[in-house]
Amino acid sequence: MPQLWYTSDEVKDFHPHVKKALENAVTTLGKTSEIEIIQHPPIPGSTTIPDFGIKLKSSSNFILIVEVKRTKADVNSGRYSDQARSYVTNLSHNWETSCHPYIVLTNLERRVFFC
Repeated sequence: MPQLWYTSDEVKDFHPHVKKALENAVTTLGKTSEIEIIQHPPIPGSTTIPDFGIKLKSSSNFILIVEVKRTKADVNSGRYSDQARSYVTNLSHNWETSCHPYIVLTNLERRVFFC
């Protein structure tokens, strides 16, 4: 995988690193038979899509949205926080009822978790 810089392409360069980190986390937790990582999951009726959605295989419902940004300033941005929150709102019919609406914004060096 390429070395990352703030000018690196978000999808081409950052996404493979984030996907690998998510896969490692699921494997480390021993949840590979229960959890599925979807890159760019579609949202019915929406023109925007999150970078990653984490779903329960048993119900096909989401339990986490991960939005990837390039810089720490982007991760701290209210604009991108609102963007990520809108994904959860738009996925409300496909959200696991027993799970809070969790969101992560990250550029890998910084992560901000929301509920």
